[in-house]
Amino acid sequence: MINLSNLVGSVFLTDQGKNIEDNLERIKRFSDQIEKLDPEEFELFFAWAKNILMRGKPETEVSEAIEILDRVRPGEVIEMISNMERNLQKAFEDAEKQGVEKGMEKGKTIIAKRMLARGEDEEKIMEYTGLSKEELAKLRQ
Repeated sequence: MINLSNLVGSVFLTDQGKNIEDNLERIKRFSDQIEKLDPEEFELFFAWAKNILMRGKPETEVSEAIEILDRVRPGEVIEMISNMERNLQKAFEDAEKQGVEKGMEKGKTIIAKRMLARGEDEEKIMEYTGLSKEELAKLRQ
Protein backbone atom coordinates (compact mmCIF):
# COMPACT_ATOMS: atom_id res chain seq x y z
CA MET A 1 0.00 0.00 0.00
CA ILE A 2 1.22 3.50 -0.87
CA ASN A 3 2.16 5.71 2.08
CA LEU A 4 0.38 8.83 0.86
CA SER A 5 1.70 11.10 3.60
CA ASN A 6 5.32 10.63 2.43
CA LEU A 7 4.46 10.75 -1.25
CA VAL A 8 2.12 13.75 -1.03
CA GLY A 9 4.50 15.57 1.30
CA SER A 10 7.33 15.14 -1.22
CA VAL A 11 5.09 16.34 -4.02
CA PHE A 12 3.94 19.45 -2.17
CA LEU A 13 7.43 20.39 -1.02
CA THR A 14 8.73 20.18 -4.59
CA ASP A 15 5.79 22.08 -6.05
CA GLN A 16 6.38 25.09 -3.81
CA GLY A 17 9.60 25.95 -5.63
CA LYS A 18 9.66 29.22 -7.56
CA ASN A 19 11.60 27.82 -10.52
CA ILE A 20 13.33 24.65 -11.68
CA GLU A 21 16.50 25.42 -9.72
CA ASP A 22 14.49 25.87 -6.53
CA ASN A 23 12.55 22.67 -7.22
CA LEU A 24 15.79 20.72 -7.72
CA GLU A 25 17.18 22.18 -4.50
CA ARG A 26 14.05 21.04 -2.66
CA ILE A 27 14.34 17.53 -4.11
CA LYS A 28 17.99 17.46 -3.07
CA ARG A 29 17.06 18.44 0.53
CA PHE A 30 14.72 15.49 0.94
CA SER A 31 16.37 13.05 -1.46
CA ASP A 32 16.93 10.56 1.36
CA GLN A 33 13.15 10.41 1.94
CA ILE A 34 12.49 10.04 -1.78
CA GLU A 35 14.90 7.14 -1.95
CA LYS A 36 13.00 5.45 0.90
CA LEU A 37 9.76 5.45 -1.09
CA ASP A 38 8.73 1.99 -2.22
CA PRO A 39 9.10 1.36 -5.98
CA GLU A 40 5.49 2.22 -6.77
CA GLU A 41 5.65 5.48 -4.76
CA PHE A 42 9.01 6.28 -6.33
CA GLU A 43 7.59 5.91 -9.86
CA LEU A 44 4.54 8.02 -8.96
CA PHE A 45 6.74 10.76 -7.49
CA PHE A 46 8.92 10.99 -10.59
CA ALA A 47 5.97 10.86 -12.96
CA TRP A 48 4.58 13.83 -11.08
CA ALA A 49 8.00 15.54 -10.80
CA LYS A 50 8.36 15.47 -14.60
CA ASN A 51 5.21 17.56 -14.87
CA ILE A 52 6.35 20.09 -12.26
CA LEU A 53 9.95 20.42 -13.38
CA MET A 54 9.06 20.77 -17.05
CA ARG A 55 6.12 23.15 -16.73
CA GLY A 56 6.62 26.07 -19.15
CA LYS A 57 10.04 24.94 -20.39
CA PRO A 58 11.22 24.92 -24.03
CA GLU A 59 10.90 21.59 -25.85
CA THR A 60 14.69 21.08 -26.03
CA GLU A 61 15.07 21.38 -22.25
CA VAL A 62 12.02 19.21 -21.64
CA SER A 63 13.13 16.26 -23.78
CA GLU A 64 16.62 16.11 -22.23
CA ALA A 65 15.28 16.44 -18.68
CA ILE A 66 12.59 13.80 -19.23
CA GLU A 67 15.25 11.38 -20.48
CA ILE A 68 17.18 11.94 -17.24
CA LEU A 69 14.07 11.56 -15.08
CA ASP A 70 13.02 8.39 -16.89
CA ARG A 71 16.35 6.74 -16.01
CA VAL A 72 16.22 7.54 -12.27
CA ARG A 73 15.98 4.63 -9.88
CA PRO A 74 16.03 4.53 -6.08
CA GLY A 75 19.53 5.31 -4.88
CA GLU A 76 20.20 7.61 -7.87
CA VAL A 77 18.29 10.74 -6.86
CA ILE A 78 21.38 12.84 -6.09
CA GLU A 79 22.98 11.75 -9.37
CA MET A 80 19.77 12.70 -11.21
CA ILE A 81 19.78 16.14 -9.59
CA SER A 82 23.41 16.67 -10.60
CA ASN A 83 22.60 15.68 -14.19
CA MET A 84 19.58 18.01 -14.24
CA GLU A 85 21.66 20.88 -12.81
CA ARG A 86 24.38 20.34 -15.42
CA ASN A 87 21.80 20.33 -18.23
CA LEU A 88 20.14 23.40 -16.76
CA GLN A 89 23.46 25.23 -16.56
CA LYS A 90 24.25 24.31 -20.17
CA ALA A 91 20.80 25.50 -21.27
CA PHE A 92 21.34 28.84 -19.50
CA GLU A 93 24.78 29.21 -21.07
CA ASP A 94 23.40 28.38 -24.53
CA ALA A 95 20.52 30.84 -24.08
CA GLU A 96 22.92 33.55 -22.92
CA LYS A 97 25.20 32.92 -25.90
CA GLN A 98 22.22 33.08 -28.29
CA GLY A 99 21.05 36.28 -26.63
CA VAL A 100 24.46 37.90 -27.03
CA GLU A 101 24.65 36.83 -30.67
CA LYS A 102 21.15 38.18 -31.38
CA GLY A 103 22.03 41.42 -29.63
CA MET A 104 25.17 41.82 -31.72
CA GLU A 105 23.23 41.16 -34.93
CA LYS A 106 20.58 43.68 -33.87
CA GLY A 107 23.33 46.23 -33.17
CA LYS A 108 24.87 45.68 -36.60
CA THR A 109 21.46 46.18 -38.19
CA ILE A 110 20.83 49.44 -36.31
CA ILE A 111 24.26 50.80 -37.25
CA ALA A 112 23.82 49.77 -40.89
CA LYS A 113 20.37 51.43 -41.06
CA ARG A 114 21.79 54.66 -39.65
CA MET A 115 24.70 54.58 -42.08
CA LEU A 116 22.34 53.92 -44.99
CA ALA A 117 20.11 56.80 -43.89
CA ARG A 118 23.15 59.10 -43.93
CA GLY A 119 24.14 57.99 -47.42
CA GLU A 120 27.31 56.17 -46.42
CA ASP A 121 29.07 54.03 -49.02
CA GLU A 122 27.80 50.44 -49.14
CA GLU A 123 31.34 49.00 -49.09
CA LYS A 124 32.12 51.00 -45.95
CA ILE A 125 28.92 49.77 -44.26
CA MET A 126 29.75 46.17 -45.11
CA GLU A 127 33.30 46.60 -43.79
CA TYR A 128 32.17 48.15 -40.48
CA THR A 129 29.20 45.87 -39.81
CA GLY A 130 30.20 42.62 -41.47
CA LEU A 131 26.84 42.51 -43.25
CA SER A 132 26.58 41.25 -46.83
CA LYS A 133 25.20 43.08 -49.87
CA GLU A 134 22.07 40.93 -49.63
CA GLU A 135 21.56 41.83 -45.97
CA LEU A 136 21.96 45.53 -46.79
CA ALA A 137 19.46 45.20 -49.63
CA LYS A 138 16.92 43.75 -47.18
CA LEU A 139 17.48 46.67 -44.82
CA ARG A 140 16.69 49.12 -47.61
CA GLN A 141 13.24 47.58 -48.16
